[in-house]
This record gives sequence, C-alpha cells and structure tokens, in this order.
Amino acid sequence: MELELKRIGQLIAPWGGTRTSVEFFRKYREAFGEVIRAEVTGDVECGLILTNVNGDQMILHQCTAGYVGEGPNGTKKILLEAGFDKEEVESKVHSLESFEISK
Repeated sequence: MELELKRIGQLIAPWGGTRTSVEFFRKYREAFGEVIRAEVTGDVECGLILTNVNGDQMILHQCTAGYVGEGPNGTKKILLEAGFDKEEVESKVHSLESFEISK
C-alpha cells in the first residue's frame, strides 16, 4: 500500500507501544518527507509530533522523554533517524519531559 500525503494533514500511528511507533515511522518516513520540526509533548497518547516541510504531522504514541527507558529510547531513535543533531537530541531526550527541536 502506497501512502499518499497530498494534504492529508496528519498521519497517526496505530495505538501500541514505542516499538509500534518506531516501526510506523520507519515504514512511512520516505513518503512523509523531510522532517523539520519535532515536539515531545509529555503525553503518551501523542508523545512525539513530527512536522514535515509541507506542514503535515506524524503523531507517534508512547514516544516520551525525561527519563531512561523504552519511550525515550524510541524517541531518540526516531529523532536521530530523522536527521536531527545528535548532540542536541542526547542533551534533551533523557533530561526534559517535553521539548521542541528544529532543523
């Protein structure tokens, strides 16, 4: 199944654990396009919101921050694979419960 993102606005991962969101990101990242902004909300339901160059959003569940564990580790993987600065990601993901990061 090909993903069409023509004015879709939001692409929401199916509910599941952090691994489900990491797999969803990996499956659809090419079709989604370049991610230029990310927000870790501090809420497990919409824990990580990625925004692409067109303003479309990908919402990923269980991707959290502010502690050491599966949620923040998934957040870190996604942000690094999306091309965000490694030093900035590492300085924020385990120390802040919510944050924004841009390219």
